[in-house]
Amino acid sequence: AAGADGSGLPKRCMDLIAQFQTDYFIAGLAPFGRDLVVLAHIPVYESDLERDAQGRPIGELHFERPELRLITLDNEEYSSDQLTMHGFERYTALDYRLHCVPGESVFFVVSPKDIVLARPCDLNDHIAWLIRQKRFEEALDAAEQNREQLPANFLASIGDEYLRHLMATGQVERAAGMCSKLLGRDATRWEGVVQMFISQGQLALLSEHVPTGSPRLSPESYELLLNDMVLHDPPRLLATLKKWKNLDLYDAQTIIVTVQERLKQSSEHSAQLLEALGKLYIEAEQHEQSLNLYLRMGPGAGDVFALIRQHDLYDCVHNKVLPLMRHDKEQAVQLLVNNTDRIPVDKVVEQLRDERELLHAYLHALFVKDNPQSLPYHKLQPALYAEFNRPALMHFLKTSHNYPLDDALKVCEARQLHEEQVYILSRMGNAKQALTLIMKQLKDVAMAIDFVQSQHDDELWEQLIEWSMANPEFISGLLENIGSHVDPIKLIERIPSNTRIQGLRDRLIKIIGDYNLEMELRQGCNQILKADSVALSRKLLSGHRRGVRVSHRAQCMVCGDSAVEPRDAGTAQLQQPAGLVVFFCGHAYHSQCLIPAVGALNPNLSPARAGTKPTPLRRSHSQSAAAASALAYSQHQRLHHGDVRSAGEPTGARLWCLICNQGGGSTQ
Repeated sequence: AAGADGSGLPKRCMDLIAQFQTDYFIAGLAPFGRDLVVLAHIPVYESDLERDAQGRPIGELHFERPELRLITLDNEEYSSDQLTMHGFERYTALDYRLHCVPGESVFFVVSPKDIVLARPCDLNDHIAWLIRQKRFEEALDAAEQNREQLPANFLASIGDEYLRHLMATGQVERAAGMCSKLLGRDATRWEGVVQMFISQGQLALLSEHVPTGSPRLSPESYELLLNDMVLHDPPRLLATLKKWKNLDLYDAQTIIVTVQERLKQSSEHSAQLLEALGKLYIEAEQHEQSLNLYLRMGPGAGDVFALIRQHDLYDCVHNKVLPLMRHDKEQAVQLLVNNTDRIPVDKVVEQLRDERELLHAYLHALFVKDNPQSLPYHKLQPALYAEFNRPALMHFLKTSHNYPLDDALKVCEARQLHEEQVYILSRMGNAKQALTLIMKQLKDVAMAIDFVQSQHDDELWEQLIEWSMANPEFISGLLENIGSHVDPIKLIERIPSNTRIQGLRDRLIKIIGDYNLEMELRQGCNQILKADSVALSRKLLSGHRRGVRVSHRAQCMVCGDSAVEPRDAGTAQLQQPAGLVVFFCGHAYHSQCLIPAVGALNPNLSPARAGTKPTPLRRSHSQSAAAASALAYSQHQRLHHGDVRSAGEPTGARLWCLICNQGGGSTQ
């Protein structure tokens, strides 16, 4: 159309954005966003193989149902729906109309006899279509992603429909696996599913997936599951009981009755059923019955020892020691040894007397633990050790003192246990017989030498040497190992002439080497001893020569005057008078006071006795005290001037104050 301004230009113009051909007649066209809604009228020829010269099909033409299609501008179809129209066989494309309501995506398809309303599918339509197509997992995913747009129970209804479909198609195990996801925490729906699986005879498959926490089903539902497993799947029953331990989900006594009836009817799966019965007894708090059952079943049945400890069943096993030991020897021994206050030792020993190996294991454990209750049974243990644990016998013999030596010796003699015999004979005081056994049976020179050395008996050395003279092999060993215990010269002199001794040269070289080494060690020790003696003497002398502090209040113990006097009247400085004797006890004496008192106290004092510690005198008067001090001074003078000191004794080493009998002192 020409423009209103008379310019001849059109008021509107169009751009060609898409062009394509179709193999059907287009009876209507409408926009759908950036795509197109097409009402397709589809022609069909009776024979599509015959064509005319222009390539068109030859034959009678008729039409299919019309279709409402969604296509892109590139003629790519992504949705198609056939429409049910009355008399569509007789209609042509001109008999249809397609109308739309702009902006609302609502379309009307009109035929001579029908009007069809079409609109885009919503979420409910999409999920319903997926369900009709049996695409349940896609329907569930779509519903979960748009949960807030759907009714409250819509997702649950999809899950129920999916479970029914799986059960109907025989996918029972998959249905059981999907229950947790589909049923969630809805206890009512769970119990409905339990009934569904019962009707299919597949209830046992549900046990691995049924909830035990949140939600928790009724006890009857769990009992239905367990009873079904008792009858049809005992191995799964045992696994389920372990999984449901201590959850208090069911009445254990009800299941116990079912299991007992099942055991009476058939022995099939009896091992699993018996172990399950033991666990049910525990759930029903019938712990002693569970313990008895496990012990009857034998090793590997149940955790017997954990059961005893957890439920304090020690009093129940007093008469079941042997079954316990046969069930698990190591754990039984540990249990019995650690609980001797609950399970007395005498009862255990009484029950194990005929099972010597088990008795040995128990008594050995008691001995290792040093349990005093085992002492009365030490008399049984030498024979048990000799039979079942020879390496530990010697340790027992050396450690214990509660077995008869005669009986132990008989056991060792019967089994020819020579080393043990040697030890027992030495304890019995029969060292000569023990040495004879070493030499004749063990023929161990080193052992014989060690044994003789430990006995500290010269007669044994003589016996060893005398016996060795008749055995050249023993002489060789004796020369090699005797060391410094016996003078090698005396041993060599006693060797008979013309005796052939293997390795004699090497033995003699070793003896000489050992002797030289011993001499060097002695010389070294003497040098060390001398050096230490000199050092200690010097230290002692230095101590005796050190100064002694005297208080200005100190008095002479003879005259009673002040021991120290001022230098002059005008000064406070003190001076020490000549001839002052001060002992380490703190007593001081004027030398001029001590000299006259010596003869008065003991005129017969001899120099020979001056070096001995004087006997303290009784002091009842000041004169006796003065005399005692004089005697001390007299002894000090003799020592100081060397007239009674022994050679090498340091000056002033033996000074004694007779008032307090305290040694040591200093003179000025």
